[in-house]
Amino acid sequence: MAKRRSDSLPIPPVTAKKPRSHPTRRRRVVVDRISQLPDTLLVTILSLLPIKDAAGTSVLSHRFRTIWTTCPSLEISRVEFSNGCRFSEATNKCLQQHDTDFKLLRFSLNLGRTDRIVSVSMISSWLTRAHSLGLRHLSLHIFADPFGTLLPLILSLPFIQSLTFSTDTFGLDVVQPILPALFLLTQLRYLHLREDMHHSDLTLLVKAQTKLEYLFLEDVNVKNMNIQSQTLKRLKLTWSLYSPVEMSLTFPRLEFLYMNLCFHGMLNRFYGEMPLLKKAVLKISRLCENCMPHLSDILRSLVNVEELTIYVASMLIEARKRTFHPLVEQGQELQTFPNLRKLKVSVLFHDDSIQDLICLLHHTPALESLKLVHVDQPFNRKKNGWPSKLPRDAQGNNDRVYFTNLQTDGKKDVLIKLLSKKADPRGKRANNKVVPKNRSHVIVI
Repeated sequence: MAKRRSDSLPIPPVTAKKPRSHPTRRRRVVVDRISQLPDTLLVTILSLLPIKDAAGTSVLSHRFRTIWTTCPSLEISRVEFSNGCRFSEATNKCLQQHDTDFKLLRFSLNLGRTDRIVSVSMISSWLTRAHSLGLRHLSLHIFADPFGTLLPLILSLPFIQSLTFSTDTFGLDVVQPILPALFLLTQLRYLHLREDMHHSDLTLLVKAQTKLEYLFLEDVNVKNMNIQSQTLKRLKLTWSLYSPVEMSLTFPRLEFLYMNLCFHGMLNRFYGEMPLLKKAVLKISRLCENCMPHLSDILRSLVNVEELTIYVASMLIEARKRTFHPLVEQGQELQTFPNLRKLKVSVLFHDDSIQDLICLLHHTPALESLKLVHVDQPFNRKKNGWPSKLPRDAQGNNDRVYFTNLQTDGKKDVLIKLLSKKADPRGKRANNKVVPKNRSHVIVI
């Protein structure tokens, strides 16, 4: 009988199954790196967290139970709590449980639009407690100060180096604070005020600070502003002029000036003494032709700057009247800016603006770079709009142009000739027509 084919095949030897090669499985070891950090670094991290999160770390371990009470800064805001009672309880707890062996250098309190559960006496107790813990930097934002007592209280706290005091009245009738003749707070280096106060009190407050270097006055509602300081180096001023006012700024050491003025009313007189000023930013809103003499007075006080930015955000051009000169007062001699190297002008560039710009170029012998931005006026548009009179670049854009190295190869003279052609009222060239790139008067920027 024939054997099956399968029976004739050799039987393979039986060998043990070789296990697959696997990498060595290492046991995961969880390392608590946070606990290995020193206390000084943990305190720095916790001070950057919101107060609710920083206090919540007290349940992590026995070590974290009291670390948050040693943070050098405390920032608490009303919007983080559901009601005013919880906000007051949390603020009291944070201040009372703070470790007295560690100073509370910064305290920021933002009440916002409170439901008036927080009283003035309660805020006073918080400030007194923070001051006893070594307070140096105070920031206070409140809805309103109905009795005008908080600012005089703050001025009775010595050793504070920076102060931010902001109130939002929203048209409420509030009592302007009456400052005492003598107060203890005279070592401020930084002062930020947004408070309705009498102009004599503002003058007294700024003049009394013997170390003040930075001053920010934000919408301070005063009838007249006469402030002076022998130590101030940086000034930021935003002011809406609703009534005829006078302004006098005397700062022999001022280096930087930011001024944002909105001409709802008139500026009767301006006087500025800032001989060491290096950089200035001037923003004007609702500029009208009657305000030009005062704008010229402001520019006259900036003759020593090295960098100047002029931004005319809006111009009031009456209907059926021609435009006016927004940069140079007609009939008056423009002073020379001998140190000006960088100039940026943002304005509605019509024919009169171009003529003012040419006048500025003739009075800036050291100018190196010039940036021009056309600002459209949506509320003062004539029927066909106000097209830009700036020269076009290689891409046909005349809303933003930038010129550099104006002191080399006579580029400044070429630019003045180019602008003179654009401002020529006899020119019949269409403003909205793209000039070909091969024209000789087009500068490639």
